[in-house]
Amino acid sequence: MIDNEIRFVVDITGSPSPKITWTKDDVPIKSDAQHIIETNGTTQTLIIKNAKVTDEGKYRVSAENPLGHVESTAQLTILEHPVVDQPFGDITQPIGSDVTLTCKVIGG
Repeated sequence: MIDNEIRFVVDITGSPSPKITWTKDDVPIKSDAQHIIETNGTTQTLIIKNAKVTDEGKYRVSAENPLGHVESTAQLTILEHPVVDQPFGDITQPIGSDVTLTCKVIGG
């Protein structure tokens, strides 16, 4: 959901220790204030802070050493809170008459 923290967590082992690479839509991800890459033993975590619609995409973690290469992928879709984009206007109608109210809602 939008503005939430997203975590991708994987456990990667290998000998010799593999080089780990995270990508979004095939573009390498660097650790910054928005995207945090953590290593704790064999556990690798990509944290996305305050997720936005622009964070949607295909995420991949790759591990490579001289003996081989493995990877895992996930598609991230961000859901937005519903918002009334076009609120109701004032309506005056005689008692007993039909009224149709229409509004535009986005997100969700």
